[in-house]
Amino acid sequence: MKNVAWLEKGHSFIKGKVPGEFKDMLWKYMLYPVSVCRGFQKCPFCSLGENKIPMTTYNGQTRSVGYYELRVWGKGNTIYAVTSLIFHYMESHRYQPPKEFIEAVMNSDDPDNDEYYNKVLSLKQGHDFWLKTDRTLVDESEMDKKSTGSFPNTLNTSKVLFYTPKGNYGRVIYDDGTKERISYLAICKSDLNSGFYLYKCNKKYQIESEDLFNSIDECMKAKTVGGTDPEEIAWISKNDE
Repeated sequence: MKNVAWLEKGHSFIKGKVPGEFKDMLWKYMLYPVSVCRGFQKCPFCSLGENKIPMTTYNGQTRSVGYYELRVWGKGNTIYAVTSLIFHYMESHRYQPPKEFIEAVMNSDDPDNDEYYNKVLSLKQGHDFWLKTDRTLVDESEMDKKSTGSFPNTLNTSKVLFYTPKGNYGRVIYDDGTKERISYLAICKSDLNSGFYLYKCNKKYQIESEDLFNSIDECMKAKTVGGTDPEEIAWISKNDE
């Protein structure tokens, strides 16, 4: 059995684009949780799961995650043990799973069949409760009622002090040609050093670029990747929420 997407703070991982077809197929596996536990795993890189069961959204559908695993069968009957946080890692932290796992998922049959069901039951911790109802699916109407829509309290384990309204603050271009629009700026404080981070984030609050300054004032006066005049940027204090 091979482990996939078990990420930890302090350990590097590969980042990059992931095929949409792969994500479409992997999302189907989220209907079939394995090794369900009573507690839940929080993201080691941000505030997801800090105070409640974490959730992740893909193609307009939201599922609770962090308290179960997925099982995928590959070549030679290789079994991949996957944390259900994998979608959060891909969507929010640009995690790119190993090539062999991507190929295993894309070449796999739809998990909604008796063969996959029997494979899961053959495992030591296999069970069939999930076939009766889609237990990881979140009622989005209820989620909207509970959501405050506020900016995250932490980014990459750093405490958010100030952030901007959603806007166009330029683009970041990666070595592979991928372009990401900067929709938010955030000034954050980390316990790891005495400076202040200026994070440039996309619309999902993912950090696309960062700079370290000596003071909050320096962060606020810094030029953005889009050349926005610092004097025109409206900053919102987390203390005012």
